[in-house]
Amino acid sequence: MEKSGVPLAVYRHVDGKARTVLVSDGLVRWLAPGRTREDLVRILDEDMYRDVHHEDVVYVATKAKDFSKIEDGCYDVVYRQKLYGNNDYRTVHAVGYHRYLEDGTKCAVVVYDDVSAALESNGGSRSDFEEGVVEFLNTDKVDPFVIFNADTHEIYMVSASVEQVWKPVRTFDSGIKVEEYFFTPEERDRISVDDIIERGETIVRNPRTGKDLIVSVSQISWRGRNSVFLRICEHADRYFDPLTGLPNMEYGRLCGENYVEDIRNAGGSPVLIFFDIVGMKLYNSANGFNQGNEFLIDFASCIKKQFPDNLICRFSNDHFAVVADSSGIEDRLNIIRKSVKGTVSKISMDLYVGICNIEEYGVFLDASEKAKLACNIQKKRATTLSAITTRNCTKTSSCRTTW
Repeated sequence: MEKSGVPLAVYRHVDGKARTVLVSDGLVRWLAPGRTREDLVRILDEDMYRDVHHEDVVYVATKAKDFSKIEDGCYDVVYRQKLYGNNDYRTVHAVGYHRYLEDGTKCAVVVYDDVSAALESNGGSRSDFEEGVVEFLNTDKVDPFVIFNADTHEIYMVSASVEQVWKPVRTFDSGIKVEEYFFTPEERDRISVDDIIERGETIVRNPRTGKDLIVSVSQISWRGRNSVFLRICEHADRYFDPLTGLPNMEYGRLCGENYVEDIRNAGGSPVLIFFDIVGMKLYNSANGFNQGNEFLIDFASCIKKQFPDNLICRFSNDHFAVVADSSGIEDRLNIIRKSVKGTVSKISMDLYVGICNIEEYGVFLDASEKAKLACNIQKKRATTLSAITTRNCTKTSSCRTTW
């Protein structure tokens, strides 16, 4: 069979993986000039779908796995692949069947055919996939998603658009799990797929780009199997304030600890700074809500200018919060306060600021409440900056006034 001019390969399954037994001369000729039979065997064993179009990889790999499980099944797929060392894609038709060797070992014989010319003569049409919906889902036009087994996390389908927002760490292969496909071994210790499933929707930081990814989970049945449909996007309006464009409290609840951890890892001491604008209701009454909205937008810009690399949230009304390193914040807070006090208005404007040390992981919302408590203490004492600094940000913490 190795001397055959027909492009074919013989595989056998070892520990759930396809291993190449032999390849024909005809298949070797599909390689770039100068490449050898040994090169082809290595490619097929180590990165079989390297040259397959990214929109077709999951489909082809899934069909191959289904074929391996069926005793008398037939492997019959049409897909796009780079051939002859060129960068343009050709259309390949692959047909496979099972055969047994003399020692009883089951092998798969797959015959390949470059049908590009035939398709072009028929108007360039491609054979439909097994289901029209699968072909549609497997394109860049669909929002990124992954379908995987709810128990084992084996991936059944991943949209081609996923790579635009979350670059896999491994090439897709049949039987690969979500953890293996998307995370390095070190990242698996920090991100739990089971936790994501349990939450239903959450925000995950892409460990390689640092960008936020919003992942939402639905339980579905995929070809009769209990599965998970995981949708991935980079932005969702419900986590951001429509007026200022800042993240809202829900975003802070989900992601605040990421920013706290960044500060700790950099050797800093994270604090939560809570802002409460004094006189906002009177300002709206005197100047109108449109003018009040402009004031809030300007105030948000002022905070962003002083804390450009920190998490800034608008909680509600005239309340804002920042997660920052405690070092050197008073000068920046003074600048923000002067901006508020310098507002040209019939109403005298000022700013209450409460600060809470975040000394334990997982207390973002707790720190928010305690920093807000510091603001309330200021109102009673007629001061403009208070800090709660004890270990757990308890209500018995001492406060200090610096303005």
